[in-house]
Amino acid sequence: MSTTPDASSYPLHVDEVELQRLRGQHEAWGDLASDLFARVPVRPGMRVLDLGCGPGFVTLELARRVGSQGQVVALDASPMWQAHLAQESQRLGITNIVPVQERFQAAEFAPQSFDYIYARWFWSFVPDPCREAARVARWLAPHGVIALQDYHHEGIALTPPSRGFVAVVRGLRAMYQQHGGDAFVAAKVPAMWAAAGLRALDYTPVVRAGGPTSAVFRWADSFFPRYAAKLRDGGWISADEWEEFVTDWSARRVDASALFWSPAVVTAVAVKDA
Repeated sequence: MSTTPDASSYPLHVDEVELQRLRGQHEAWGDLASDLFARVPVRPGMRVLDLGCGPGFVTLELARRVGSQGQVVALDASPMWQAHLAQESQRLGITNIVPVQERFQAAEFAPQSFDYIYARWFWSFVPDPCREAARVARWLAPHGVIALQDYHHEGIALTPPSRGFVAVVRGLRAMYQQHGGDAFVAAKVPAMWAAAGLRALDYTPVVRAGGPTSAVFRWADSFFPRYAAKLRDGGWISADEWEEFVTDWSARRVDASALFWSPAVVTAVAVKDA
């Protein structure tokens, strides 16, 4: 996940280990963002908002696409992620990114400020996304585009099956819910767009599966073992379930026939007609 919408509701870590996990996550899924920006174009000169930009892996691509006449506003509450983005922008000579270090719920922009609003793995952490989507829609210029890429958590699995992994997935969903988020938020997006007065343009789910050497398995390997311990410590799974997961996951790592099945990542796009 690549965002900190609100430090009080965000259940994941913000540290160097998480930075590397997010880098691997971008390697596994970054092509979906690039495909989106080509299919529903981010054009030179646009003013774009990257909602919950995290360390800025997509922000940098957006900045390149809008060019010197455009601008990308990078909203994230984390000082660490903002510092990383600033460092990378300086290293790459990118000067059209405007950082905004602010909690999403406290952020405000003038009406019709943006031509394109993008968010990846953001809305799944936002309490009451329908209400917040209506607020965000006011920031869109007429004919502006809003796009998200987020989870519908159904279908996530491990082959050969593992009861420990099933418990971890169940606990992860419960953790999201307890922090005000929703691991199934992508299923609610059509209703979000309609309630915000937006017209849906695209809704495309993607599920990926791969063995231990695949990018999607490596991403899972950077996530589930680390957060399984947090789920155990927080009481979302039992110590026995955690031990069973650790044993099974270690076996899958060295099993060339094993498969990790990702949750569906949905690309959803809407436009503001007036």
